[in-house]
Amino acid sequence: RASSRAGATQRRGTMSGTAPPAQPQLACGTNPATRDEERNTASGAAAEQPEEPPGDEAAIAEQHGRMCGVRGVDAVRERGDDGGMRDPREMRTVVFVAFPGCQILDLAGPHEAFAGANRWAGRTVYDLRVVSPTGGLTSSESGLSFASDPLPDPTDPVDTVLVVGGNGVHEARNDPNLVAWIRRAEPRARRVGSVCTGTFLLAEAGLLSDRRVTTHWARASRLADEFPDTDVDAEQLHIHDGKIWTSAGVTAGIDLALSLIDDDLGGECAQTVARWLVMFLRRPGGQSQFAAPVSHEAPEHDGIRVAVEAVHEDPRADHSIAAMAQ
Repeated sequence: RASSRAGATQRRGTMSGTAPPAQPQLACGTNPATRDEERNTASGAAAEQPEEPPGDEAAIAEQHGRMCGVRGVDAVRERGDDGGMRDPREMRTVVFVAFPGCQILDLAGPHEAFAGANRWAGRTVYDLRVVSPTGGLTSSESGLSFASDPLPDPTDPVDTVLVVGGNGVHEARNDPNLVAWIRRAEPRARRVGSVCTGTFLLAEAGLLSDRRVTTHWARASRLADEFPDTDVDAEQLHIHDGKIWTSAGVTAGIDLALSLIDDDLGGECAQTVARWLVMFLRRPGGQSQFAAPVSHEAPEHDGIRVAVEAVHEDPRADHSIAAMAQ
């Protein structure tokens, strides 16, 4: 139902769709600036740490970012651009709203992307805060626990509120204090977003009426049924409608975070962070590619198995009987 509602809706434009002061280290010891410093030292030049990524790293990152197109939607043109910040000297607060039973990747993935942007800028551009209804140690749906602060004053100014999802979201929807906090925080935030089924909390708070949104493909029909005044597009990886940003399931939260970083700091930063995370800056395809089965039992007969593998590897090739026989 979500897909049919989305298909009937006129498309509104498409597009390539508290943190410590110390900057986070990348996995696997990746540190382009350090490598550049070592080269300068070896050549007798002054070993000075650059504030921006070295030219060769930026060029590689730019090439990486051009590899693929995105499946995302930008409806902001119709509602008016809320404006990116573009100045890495400004510090903006990003509040991640979590709850017991949330999906840990919904939280950790975007958090690491924003932390990577801090490292790229050489300063704390994003003040990252993780909050939950009670604060303290909070358990995710997989059992992995994380530290969180209590919900802050909803009238405090904040740049970005990002609500995560997970199997515990429907119990969280029954928490009137959490729902009220999201509703009251929205007017003071420059933008409000959700990852995966976090859209249910935004909808419960009354923020998605007449908005175009996405969510996890397996939960899209339920969202459309429970909130018929919300236009649910189950295909997109992320959607930007006015100040509301929503993403598809789990790892799509990283795609959303990269898009937010691109909106704030520009493509060079987003491309570099994507490369550090070994991610597509603009992932090809939409959610439907993940909804379909991606693995089947291999045929026992060698000849049939070779033919099936050939079709999977290159579906557009000539797979006639004569060609396959060769």
